[in-house]
Amino acid sequence: MGNVKTELRSEIEKIILTGCLKKDNREKIVGKISEKYFFFQEHKEVFKTIIKLAKENNSDIDSLDVSFELVEKYPECITYLSNEEKTYESMKFDFYLKKFSKFIKQDILANAVKEAKSKGNYESTIKKALEIMKKIDLGDETTFRNLSEYTLDYFDDLLNAQKKGGGISGISSGFSFIDTHLSGLNKGNMIVLAGRTSMGKSTLASNIAENVARQGIPVLYFHLEAQPNEVLTRLLAKNILIDSDALKNKVVNKNEIEKIKNEFSKLQKIKFLIDFTPNISIQHFEKQVKLAKKMYPDLGLVVIDHLQRMKYGTGKSNNDAVADITRDFLGIIKELDVAGIMVSQFNRLIDRERRLPRLSDLRDSGAIEQDAHSVLFIERAIKKTKEMEKDEGRLYIAKNRNGRVGVYQRLKFYGRFIKYEEIENEVYEY
Repeated sequence: MGNVKTELRSEIEKIILTGCLKKDNREKIVGKISEKYFFFQEHKEVFKTIIKLAKENNSDIDSLDVSFELVEKYPECITYLSNEEKTYESMKFDFYLKKFSKFIKQDILANAVKEAKSKGNYESTIKKALEIMKKIDLGDETTFRNLSEYTLDYFDDLLNAQKKGGGISGISSGFSFIDTHLSGLNKGNMIVLAGRTSMGKSTLASNIAENVARQGIPVLYFHLEAQPNEVLTRLLAKNILIDSDALKNKVVNKNEIEKIKNEFSKLQKIKFLIDFTPNISIQHFEKQVKLAKKMYPDLGLVVIDHLQRMKYGTGKSNNDAVADITRDFLGIIKELDVAGIMVSQFNRLIDRERRLPRLSDLRDSGAIEQDAHSVLFIERAIKKTKEMEKDEGRLYIAKNRNGRVGVYQRLKFYGRFIKYEEIENEVYEY
Protein backbone atom coordinates (compact mmCIF):
# COMPACT_ATOMS: atom_id res chain seq x y z
CA MET A 1 0.00 0.00 0.00
CA GLY A 2 1.15 3.49 -0.74
CA ASN A 3 1.54 5.82 2.19
CA VAL A 4 -1.53 7.93 1.37
CA LYS A 5 -3.74 4.88 0.86
CA THR A 6 -2.39 3.26 4.02
CA GLU A 7 -3.12 6.36 6.08
CA LEU A 8 -6.61 6.63 4.59
CA ARG A 9 -7.41 3.01 5.41
CA SER A 10 -6.07 3.40 8.93
CA GLU A 11 -8.33 6.41 9.52
CA ILE A 12 -11.39 4.65 8.08
CA GLU A 13 -10.76 1.53 10.18
CA LYS A 14 -10.46 3.68 13.33
CA ILE A 15 -13.78 5.38 12.53
CA ILE A 16 -15.41 1.97 11.96
CA LEU A 17 -14.08 0.67 15.29
CA THR A 18 -15.29 3.77 17.10
CA GLY A 19 -18.69 3.35 15.46
CA CYS A 20 -18.84 -0.30 16.51
CA LEU A 21 -18.98 0.79 20.15
CA LYS A 22 -22.63 1.57 19.37
CA LYS A 23 -24.94 -1.45 19.26
CA ASP A 24 -26.94 -0.25 16.21
CA ASN A 25 -23.78 0.15 14.13
CA ARG A 26 -22.27 -3.10 15.30
CA GLU A 27 -25.30 -5.08 14.16
CA LYS A 28 -24.65 -3.95 10.59
CA ILE A 29 -21.30 -5.77 10.63
CA VAL A 30 -21.64 -8.78 12.95
CA GLY A 31 -22.09 -11.99 10.98
CA LYS A 32 -20.74 -10.45 7.78
CA ILE A 33 -17.09 -9.84 8.62
CA SER A 34 -14.53 -10.90 11.21
CA GLU A 35 -11.33 -9.32 12.50
CA LYS A 36 -9.36 -10.78 9.56
CA TYR A 37 -10.81 -8.12 7.26
CA PHE A 38 -9.03 -5.33 9.13
CA PHE A 39 -5.65 -4.49 7.63
CA PHE A 40 -3.78 -3.47 10.79
CA GLN A 41 -3.05 -5.97 13.57
CA GLU A 42 -4.01 -3.54 16.30
CA HIS A 43 -7.39 -2.96 14.66
CA LYS A 44 -7.94 -6.74 14.41
CA GLU A 45 -7.40 -7.04 18.16
CA VAL A 46 -9.62 -4.07 18.98
CA PHE A 47 -12.46 -5.47 16.85
CA LYS A 48 -12.12 -8.90 18.50
CA THR A 49 -12.32 -7.25 21.90
CA ILE A 50 -15.41 -5.23 20.97
CA ILE A 51 -17.20 -8.37 19.74
CA LYS A 52 -16.19 -10.25 22.91
CA LEU A 53 -17.57 -7.49 25.15
CA ALA A 54 -20.73 -7.30 23.03
CA LYS A 55 -21.41 -11.00 23.66
CA GLU A 56 -21.15 -10.40 27.39
CA ASN A 57 -23.42 -7.34 27.28
CA ASN A 58 -25.15 -6.64 23.97
CA SER A 59 -25.47 -2.88 24.32
CA ASP A 60 -23.36 0.21 23.72
CA ILE A 61 -19.75 -0.34 24.85
CA ASP A 62 -17.59 2.12 26.75
CA SER A 63 -14.25 2.86 25.08
CA LEU A 64 -12.54 2.51 28.47
CA ASP A 65 -13.68 -1.12 28.73
CA VAL A 66 -12.03 -1.93 25.40
CA SER A 67 -8.87 -0.06 26.39
CA PHE A 68 -8.71 -1.87 29.72
CA GLU A 69 -8.71 -5.24 27.91
CA LEU A 70 -5.83 -4.14 25.65
CA VAL A 71 -3.89 -1.92 28.05
CA GLU A 72 -0.71 -3.98 27.91
CA LYS A 73 -0.58 -4.76 24.21
CA TYR A 74 -2.23 -1.72 22.55
CA PRO A 75 -2.51 1.09 25.09
CA GLU A 76 -2.83 3.72 22.33
CA CYS A 77 -6.24 2.48 21.16
CA ILE A 78 -7.95 4.71 23.72
CA THR A 79 -6.69 7.78 21.80
CA TYR A 80 -8.97 7.11 18.83
CA LEU A 81 -11.81 5.17 20.50
CA SER A 82 -12.50 8.13 22.75
CA ASN A 83 -11.38 10.81 20.26
CA GLU A 84 -14.07 13.47 19.82
CA GLU A 85 -13.41 13.85 16.10
CA LYS A 86 -13.57 10.09 15.44
CA THR A 87 -16.78 9.85 17.47
CA TYR A 88 -18.25 12.67 15.41
CA GLU A 89 -17.23 11.03 12.11
CA SER A 90 -18.59 7.65 13.25
CA MET A 91 -22.06 9.24 13.31
CA LYS A 92 -21.82 8.93 9.50
CA PHE A 93 -21.21 5.19 9.96
CA ASP A 94 -22.94 3.97 6.78
CA PHE A 95 -20.88 6.36 4.66
CA TYR A 96 -17.59 5.02 6.01
CA LEU A 97 -18.87 1.45 5.95
CA LYS A 98 -19.12 1.64 2.15
CA LYS A 99 -15.51 2.83 1.94
CA PHE A 100 -14.39 0.06 4.32
CA SER A 101 -16.30 -2.46 2.19
CA LYS A 102 -14.38 -1.38 -0.92
CA PHE A 103 -11.03 -1.97 0.82
CA ILE A 104 -12.15 -5.44 1.90
CA LYS A 105 -13.28 -6.37 -1.61
CA GLN A 106 -9.97 -5.18 -3.07
CA ASP A 107 -8.13 -7.43 -0.58
CA ILE A 108 -10.30 -10.45 -1.41
CA LEU A 109 -9.84 -10.01 -5.15
CA ALA A 110 -6.09 -9.39 -4.87
CA ASN A 111 -5.65 -12.53 -2.73
CA ALA A 112 -7.78 -14.55 -5.14
CA VAL A 113 -5.68 -13.47 -8.13
CA LYS A 114 -2.51 -14.33 -6.20
CA GLU A 115 -3.87 -17.78 -5.30
CA ALA A 116 -5.08 -18.41 -8.84
CA LYS A 117 -1.64 -17.61 -10.25
CA SER A 118 0.06 -20.04 -7.89
CA LYS A 119 -2.46 -22.88 -8.31
CA GLY A 120 -3.64 -22.24 -11.85
CA ASN A 121 -7.34 -22.70 -11.03
CA TYR A 122 -8.45 -19.21 -12.09
CA GLU A 123 -12.15 -19.84 -12.74
CA SER A 124 -13.05 -21.55 -9.44
CA THR A 125 -10.85 -19.26 -7.31
CA ILE A 126 -12.21 -16.02 -8.78
CA LYS A 127 -15.78 -17.34 -8.65
CA LYS A 128 -15.37 -18.16 -4.96
CA ALA A 129 -13.93 -14.71 -4.29
CA LEU A 130 -16.88 -13.04 -6.03
CA GLU A 131 -19.33 -15.05 -3.92
CA ILE A 132 -17.58 -13.93 -0.73
CA MET A 133 -17.62 -10.33 -1.90
CA LYS A 134 -21.39 -10.46 -2.45
CA LYS A 135 -21.93 -11.49 1.16
CA ILE A 136 -20.11 -8.50 2.59
CA ASP A 137 -21.83 -5.63 0.81
CA LEU A 138 -21.48 -3.43 3.87
CA GLY A 139 -23.62 -0.32 3.80
CA ASP A 140 -24.83 -1.05 0.25
CA GLU A 141 -28.38 -2.13 1.10
CA THR A 142 -29.98 1.32 1.02
CA THR A 143 -29.65 4.51 -0.98
CA PHE A 144 -31.25 6.65 1.72
CA ARG A 145 -29.62 8.27 4.75
CA ASN A 146 -31.03 9.57 8.00
CA LEU A 147 -31.57 13.33 8.02
CA SER A 148 -29.11 13.56 10.92
CA GLU A 149 -26.28 12.49 8.60
CA TYR A 150 -27.13 15.26 6.15
CA THR A 151 -27.12 17.78 8.98
CA LEU A 152 -23.57 16.69 9.84
CA ASP A 153 -22.42 17.25 6.24
CA TYR A 154 -24.16 20.62 6.17
CA PHE A 155 -22.58 21.65 9.47
CA ASP A 156 -19.14 20.52 8.26
CA ASP A 157 -19.51 22.78 5.21
CA LEU A 158 -20.44 25.72 7.42
CA LEU A 159 -17.51 25.09 9.76
CA ASN A 160 -15.05 24.87 6.86
CA ALA A 161 -16.42 28.10 5.37
CA GLN A 162 -16.30 29.80 8.77
CA LYS A 163 -12.65 28.85 9.19
CA LYS A 164 -11.93 30.44 5.80
CA GLY A 165 -13.86 33.58 6.74
CA GLY A 166 -16.94 32.65 4.72
CA GLY A 167 -17.14 31.47 1.16
CA ILE A 168 -19.20 29.89 -1.59
CA SER A 169 -20.57 26.37 -1.32
CA GLY A 170 -19.33 25.26 -4.74
CA ILE A 171 -16.18 25.49 -6.84
CA SER A 172 -15.12 29.00 -7.82
CA SER A 173 -15.77 29.75 -11.50
CA GLY A 174 -13.28 32.62 -11.50
CA PHE A 175 -16.17 35.04 -12.21
CA SER A 176 -17.44 36.86 -9.11
CA PHE A 177 -20.94 37.32 -10.60
CA ILE A 178 -21.41 33.55 -10.99
CA ASP A 179 -19.81 32.76 -7.64
CA THR A 180 -21.94 35.31 -5.79
CA HIS A 181 -25.33 34.50 -7.30
CA LEU A 182 -24.94 30.75 -7.92
CA SER A 183 -22.58 30.21 -4.95
CA GLY A 184 -20.06 28.80 -7.40
CA LEU A 185 -20.31 25.58 -9.39
CA ASN A 186 -22.04 23.11 -7.09
CA LYS A 187 -21.67 19.36 -7.39
CA GLY A 188 -24.69 17.65 -8.88
CA ASN A 189 -25.92 20.92 -10.37
CA MET A 190 -26.53 21.43 -14.08
CA ILE A 191 -25.73 24.92 -15.40
CA VAL A 192 -26.84 25.82 -18.91
CA LEU A 193 -24.89 28.54 -20.72
CA ALA A 194 -26.82 29.72 -23.76
CA GLY A 195 -26.53 32.34 -26.47
CA ARG A 196 -26.81 33.05 -30.17
CA THR A 197 -24.10 31.98 -32.60
CA SER A 198 -20.75 33.79 -32.16
CA MET A 199 -21.66 35.39 -28.83
CA GLY A 200 -18.73 33.71 -27.06
CA LYS A 201 -20.48 30.82 -25.32
CA SER A 202 -17.50 28.52 -25.81
CA THR A 203 -15.10 31.28 -24.79
CA LEU A 204 -16.86 31.81 -21.47
CA ALA A 205 -17.29 28.07 -20.84
CA SER A 206 -13.60 27.35 -21.52
CA ASN A 207 -12.54 30.38 -19.42
CA ILE A 208 -14.53 28.94 -16.49
CA ALA A 209 -13.18 25.41 -17.06
CA GLU A 210 -9.58 26.61 -17.12
CA ASN A 211 -10.14 28.71 -13.97
CA VAL A 212 -11.35 25.57 -12.18
CA ALA A 213 -8.44 23.43 -13.45
CA ARG A 214 -5.91 26.04 -12.27
CA GLN A 215 -7.29 25.59 -8.75
CA GLY A 216 -5.98 22.02 -8.85
CA ILE A 217 -9.44 20.55 -9.54
CA PRO A 218 -9.64 18.14 -12.50
CA VAL A 219 -11.99 19.17 -15.33
CA LEU A 220 -13.33 17.12 -18.26
CA TYR A 221 -14.35 19.22 -21.29
CA PHE A 222 -16.15 17.77 -24.32
CA HIS A 223 -15.32 19.98 -27.33
CA LEU A 224 -17.72 18.83 -30.03
CA GLU A 225 -16.69 21.47 -32.59
CA ALA A 226 -13.12 22.61 -31.89
CA GLN A 227 -9.81 20.94 -32.74
CA PRO A 228 -6.79 20.66 -30.37
CA ASN A 229 -4.83 23.45 -32.09
CA GLU A 230 -7.80 25.81 -31.82
CA VAL A 231 -8.09 25.23 -28.07
CA LEU A 232 -4.36 25.69 -27.52
CA THR A 233 -4.47 28.92 -29.56
CA ARG A 234 -7.28 30.25 -27.36
CA LEU A 235 -5.46 29.30 -24.15
CA LEU A 236 -2.19 30.91 -25.24
CA ALA A 237 -3.87 34.09 -26.53
CA LYS A 238 -5.81 34.48 -23.28
CA ASN A 239 -2.99 33.72 -20.85
CA ILE A 240 0.02 35.44 -22.38
CA LEU A 241 -1.85 38.07 -24.43
CA ILE A 242 -0.57 37.10 -27.85
CA ASP A 243 -2.80 38.02 -30.77
CA SER A 244 -4.81 34.91 -31.69
CA ASP A 245 -4.49 35.62 -35.44
CA ALA A 246 -0.69 35.73 -35.10
CA LEU A 247 -0.81 32.32 -33.41
CA LYS A 248 -3.11 30.88 -36.07
CA ASN A 249 -0.78 32.11 -38.81
CA LYS A 250 2.30 31.06 -36.79
CA VAL A 251 3.76 34.58 -36.90
CA VAL A 252 5.56 34.84 -33.56
CA ASN A 253 8.93 36.24 -32.51
CA LYS A 254 11.63 34.74 -30.26
CA ASN A 255 10.34 36.52 -27.16
CA GLU A 256 6.85 35.16 -27.77
CA ILE A 257 8.23 31.66 -28.34
CA GLU A 258 9.79 31.83 -24.86
CA LYS A 259 6.48 32.97 -23.36
CA ILE A 260 4.68 30.09 -25.11
CA LYS A 261 7.24 27.62 -23.78
CA ASN A 262 6.74 28.87 -20.21
CA GLU A 263 2.96 28.79 -20.54
CA PHE A 264 3.02 25.22 -21.85
CA SER A 265 5.04 24.15 -18.82
CA LYS A 266 2.26 25.59 -16.62
CA LEU A 267 -0.54 23.98 -18.64
CA GLN A 268 1.14 20.59 -18.36
CA LYS A 269 0.75 20.75 -14.58
CA ILE A 270 -3.03 21.14 -14.53
CA LYS A 271 -5.62 18.39 -15.02
CA PHE A 272 -7.61 19.84 -17.92
CA LEU A 273 -8.96 16.76 -19.73
CA ILE A 274 -10.41 17.37 -23.21
CA ASP A 275 -12.40 14.99 -25.43
CA PHE A 276 -12.50 16.14 -29.07
CA THR A 277 -14.76 13.32 -30.30
CA PRO A 278 -17.46 14.87 -32.58
CA ASN A 279 -21.19 14.11 -32.32
CA ILE A 280 -20.95 12.12 -29.11
CA SER A 281 -23.89 10.23 -27.65
CA ILE A 282 -24.93 10.50 -24.02
CA GLN A 283 -23.64 6.93 -23.59
CA HIS A 284 -20.17 8.04 -24.75
CA PHE A 285 -20.36 10.96 -22.33
CA GLU A 286 -21.32 8.72 -19.41
CA LYS A 287 -18.57 6.19 -20.11
CA GLN A 288 -15.83 8.82 -20.40
CA VAL A 289 -16.94 10.75 -17.30
CA LYS A 290 -16.95 7.53 -15.24
CA LEU A 291 -13.46 6.66 -16.52
CA ALA A 292 -12.24 10.17 -15.67
CA LYS A 293 -13.78 9.92 -12.19
CA LYS A 294 -12.01 6.62 -11.64
CA MET A 295 -8.66 8.11 -12.74
CA TYR A 296 -9.23 11.39 -10.88
CA PRO A 297 -11.58 10.85 -7.89
CA ASP A 298 -11.54 14.60 -7.19
CA LEU A 299 -12.96 15.41 -10.67
CA GLY A 300 -14.96 18.58 -10.07
CA LEU A 301 -16.47 19.78 -13.36
CA VAL A 302 -17.63 18.38 -16.70
CA VAL A 303 -18.58 20.55 -19.69
CA ILE A 304 -20.42 19.69 -22.92
CA ASP A 305 -19.80 22.24 -25.68
CA HIS A 306 -22.39 22.08 -27.05
CA LEU A 307 -25.71 20.26 -26.61
CA GLN A 308 -27.00 20.63 -30.18
CA ARG A 309 -23.89 18.89 -31.53
CA MET A 310 -24.65 15.70 -29.62
CA LYS A 311 -25.94 12.57 -31.32
CA TYR A 312 -29.69 12.28 -30.88
CA GLY A 313 -31.68 9.05 -30.64
CA THR A 314 -33.31 7.84 -33.85
CA GLY A 315 -37.06 7.99 -34.30
CA LYS A 316 -37.52 10.86 -31.85
CA SER A 317 -38.30 14.51 -32.22
CA ASN A 318 -35.56 16.98 -31.32
CA ASN A 319 -37.47 17.96 -28.19
CA ASP A 320 -37.76 14.36 -26.99
CA ALA A 321 -34.11 13.61 -27.83
CA VAL A 322 -32.89 16.70 -25.97
CA ALA A 323 -35.12 15.76 -23.02
CA ASP A 324 -33.41 12.34 -22.85
CA ILE A 325 -29.95 13.92 -22.99
CA THR A 326 -30.54 16.58 -20.34
CA ARG A 327 -32.22 14.08 -18.00
CA ASP A 328 -29.35 11.61 -18.35
CA PHE A 329 -26.73 14.38 -18.07
CA LEU A 330 -28.28 15.50 -14.79
CA GLY A 331 -28.44 11.93 -13.50
CA ILE A 332 -24.79 11.28 -14.34
CA ILE A 333 -23.40 14.40 -12.66
CA LYS A 334 -25.52 13.73 -9.56
CA GLU A 335 -24.37 10.12 -9.37
CA LEU A 336 -20.70 11.06 -9.78
CA ASP A 337 -20.95 14.18 -7.58
CA VAL A 338 -19.52 16.65 -10.09
CA ALA A 339 -20.72 20.02 -11.36
CA GLY A 340 -21.90 20.18 -14.96
CA ILE A 341 -22.03 22.94 -17.57
CA MET A 342 -23.94 22.43 -20.80
CA VAL A 343 -23.53 24.98 -23.60
CA SER A 344 -26.66 25.48 -25.70
CA GLN A 345 -27.86 27.55 -28.64
CA PHE A 346 -30.94 29.74 -28.97
CA ASN A 347 -33.55 29.10 -31.60
CA ARG A 348 -33.77 31.46 -34.59
CA LEU A 349 -36.85 33.32 -33.36
CA ILE A 350 -34.82 35.65 -31.13
CA ASP A 351 -32.77 36.85 -34.14
CA ARG A 352 -35.92 37.95 -35.94
CA GLU A 353 -37.55 39.64 -32.95
CA ARG A 354 -34.45 41.50 -31.67
CA ARG A 355 -35.24 41.42 -27.97
CA LEU A 356 -33.79 40.18 -24.70
CA PRO A 357 -33.57 36.39 -24.49
CA ARG A 358 -35.94 34.32 -22.37
CA LEU A 359 -36.02 30.67 -21.34
CA SER A 360 -38.38 29.70 -24.16
CA ASP A 361 -35.67 30.81 -26.63
CA LEU A 362 -33.53 27.80 -25.75
CA ARG A 363 -33.38 25.59 -28.83
CA ASP A 364 -35.51 22.46 -28.30
CA SER A 365 -36.05 24.06 -24.96
CA GLY A 366 -38.67 22.33 -22.81
CA ALA A 367 -36.45 19.91 -20.93
CA ILE A 368 -33.40 22.18 -20.83
CA GLU A 369 -35.09 24.85 -18.74
CA GLN A 370 -36.82 22.21 -16.60
CA ASP A 371 -33.73 20.12 -15.76
CA ALA A 372 -31.22 22.95 -15.29
CA HIS A 373 -30.50 24.29 -11.83
CA SER A 374 -29.31 27.54 -13.39
CA VAL A 375 -29.55 29.07 -16.87
CA LEU A 376 -27.16 31.82 -17.94
CA PHE A 377 -27.51 33.85 -21.14
CA ILE A 378 -24.51 35.48 -22.81
CA GLU A 379 -24.76 38.18 -25.44
CA ARG A 380 -22.23 40.54 -26.99
CA ALA A 381 -22.33 43.69 -29.12
CA ILE A 382 -20.46 43.14 -32.40
CA LYS A 383 -20.76 46.90 -32.94
CA LYS A 384 -21.91 49.77 -30.75
CA THR A 385 -25.65 49.95 -30.01
CA LYS A 386 -27.88 52.17 -27.88
CA GLU A 387 -27.59 49.72 -24.99
CA MET A 388 -24.06 48.37 -25.34
CA GLU A 389 -20.57 49.44 -26.33
CA LYS A 390 -18.71 47.52 -29.04
CA ASP A 391 -17.36 44.22 -27.61
CA GLU A 392 -19.35 44.66 -24.42
CA GLY A 393 -20.84 41.42 -23.21
CA ARG A 394 -23.65 40.77 -20.77
CA LEU A 395 -24.18 37.69 -18.65
CA TYR A 396 -27.82 37.24 -17.60
CA ILE A 397 -29.23 34.93 -14.93
CA ALA A 398 -32.52 33.63 -16.36
CA LYS A 399 -33.02 30.73 -13.94
CA ASN A 400 -31.53 30.13 -10.52
CA ARG A 401 -33.03 27.64 -8.10
CA ASN A 402 -31.02 29.00 -5.21
CA GLY A 403 -30.80 32.74 -5.79
CA ARG A 404 -31.70 35.83 -7.76
CA VAL A 405 -32.92 35.93 -11.35
CA GLY A 406 -33.46 38.82 -13.74
CA VAL A 407 -30.00 40.31 -13.12
CA TYR A 408 -26.96 40.69 -15.33
CA GLN A 409 -23.28 41.57 -15.18
CA ARG A 410 -21.41 43.60 -17.80
CA LEU A 411 -18.41 41.87 -19.38
CA LYS A 412 -15.64 42.98 -21.72
CA PHE A 413 -14.78 40.73 -24.66
CA TYR A 414 -11.20 40.83 -25.94
CA GLY A 415 -11.42 39.36 -29.42
CA ARG A 416 -7.66 39.32 -30.04
CA PHE A 417 -7.11 37.28 -26.88
CA ILE A 418 -10.38 35.30 -26.91
CA LYS A 419 -11.33 36.04 -23.32
CA TYR A 420 -14.06 37.58 -21.21
CA GLU A 421 -13.47 39.74 -18.14
CA GLU A 422 -15.94 41.34 -15.74
CA ILE A 423 -16.03 45.12 -16.24
CA GLU A 424 -17.14 45.93 -12.71
CA ASN A 425 -18.83 44.39 -9.70
CA GLU A 426 -22.09 46.25 -10.18
CA VAL A 427 -25.13 44.09 -10.94
CA TYR A 428 -28.03 45.36 -13.07
CA GLU A 429 -31.65 44.27 -13.29
CA TYR A 430 -33.42 43.66 -16.60
